[in-house]
Amino acid sequence: MKFHGSSYACAFIIALLAGGCETLESRWPGPQVASTAQILRAMDLDLPPVAKGAQLGPILPWLVPQAAAQTPPATGTQAPPAAAATQAQPSGTVSTEPGQGPISQGALAALIGRVPAAPGVPGPEQGGKVVALLLPLTGQQQALGQAMLDAAMLATLEMGEDDFVLRPYDTGGSPETAAEAARRAVNEGAGLVLGPLFAAEAREVAQAVRGSDVGVLSFSNDRSVAGGAVNIMGFLPEAQVMRVVAYARQRRIERFAVMAPNNDYGQAIVDGLRLAIGAYGGQLVDVAMYDPDIEDMTPVVRRMAHDDGQRRGALAALQGKNDPESKAALRRLQEEISASLGYDALLVAESGARLRNLAPLLPYYDIDPAKVKILGMSQWDEPGLGNEPALVGAWFAAPPPAGHGEFEKRYEAAFKRRPPRIASLAYDATALAAVIARNRGFGRDAITAPSGYAGVDGIFRFRPDGTIERGMAVIEIQPRGIKVVDPAPATFSAANN
Repeated sequence: MKFHGSSYACAFIIALLAGGCETLESRWPGPQVASTAQILRAMDLDLPPVAKGAQLGPILPWLVPQAAAQTPPATGTQAPPAAAATQAQPSGTVSTEPGQGPISQGALAALIGRVPAAPGVPGPEQGGKVVALLLPLTGQQQALGQAMLDAAMLATLEMGEDDFVLRPYDTGGSPETAAEAARRAVNEGAGLVLGPLFAAEAREVAQAVRGSDVGVLSFSNDRSVAGGAVNIMGFLPEAQVMRVVAYARQRRIERFAVMAPNNDYGQAIVDGLRLAIGAYGGQLVDVAMYDPDIEDMTPVVRRMAHDDGQRRGALAALQGKNDPESKAALRRLQEEISASLGYDALLVAESGARLRNLAPLLPYYDIDPAKVKILGMSQWDEPGLGNEPALVGAWFAAPPPAGHGEFEKRYEAAFKRRPPRIASLAYDATALAAVIARNRGFGRDAITAPSGYAGVDGIFRFRPDGTIERGMAVIEIQPRGIKVVDPAPATFSAANN
């Protein structure tokens, strides 16, 4: 996809940024633009016809109802048709006319929805499809909020029809501001709220929309905020644990241990491991929960390794010898150490730099990855983890990487930077809103369609309690990347078999 700033498009953008919507009519040489999709298309985007108002309107067939024939949608609803899987892929660059400065996609998006409606374009009172997007566009999480806003714009462009309006609201990362934004969005005609990002904000937003018919798709992964009007889009840690443990049990791994921070996230992981063992069998033989602010993970690893300090001296004395007797003694000692651990798999609830610092400690303290399978979380889907030998061969559950990889390419082509991992939540939520807007409206039955939807992060659907169910893959870390060792299901009927 190529973004070209024609003279008309640049004039339009400059009018918005410089003068606001009051002077739009005098500065824009053409009809006023009311919907988000129209604003973005007015930028002279070089798109194939299917993205400019076809039945489903996607450039990629990501968000379509799944297995309607196998799992009928709720009574009184009609599933939209599936998109062709061979649709052309967008690619290209962001550019402006010579002499113009770079166009800020975020600055433009911040004004979307404030343009006065033109004749013939329905507002919410005439059936227009208005969706509010609540994100931290200022404050400490501004960069993340901006990236998610950009992803939502991309989804609007690819999926939105001419009566689809996306209105961003800044939460500033504050629960109180998020609640006020939600109340304002409802008063201004929003039929659905996307966001906010954090659990504390989502709780306040739930109260703010109470008494209305407006639903909420929060980006939080905290199941405690789900329910009532609030559905959560985030990747639930318990579900990730269930998925990877189910695969480990298929591979005859019996005994499990876990190390996790002593906070709500870590407790969710430990609870998920207990649920998984209850569902699939096996034993939970060791749990280590530690201060989440600890800087040196050595004591935690030594505790998991049952290291008393004495055997390290014995190992060091034998490792430097090459005679047959010493080698045999070393093997016996290593086998005794492995047996003393008592577990066949260790679930590590860390990611990023902390994981990279922790990983070399595992083999150093004789938690041998060749004998103990290391298990992780979806945050392990990041480049370069295979450079750490202790993590090679580790398994983790995550959305299927192929779809997310295509999303990253399109996002990077448009915005000249890689998106943060969770930007795809904003894309999928906005795409879902655009699809159900054109087929069913924003009612609860449409959001919770039992057949589910397929997004850039795989298939998903919302349960009646507001939590999300996802079809995830099991992925293995390899020296030069990752490998899917157990694919994600294509439909929920397959996932439940």
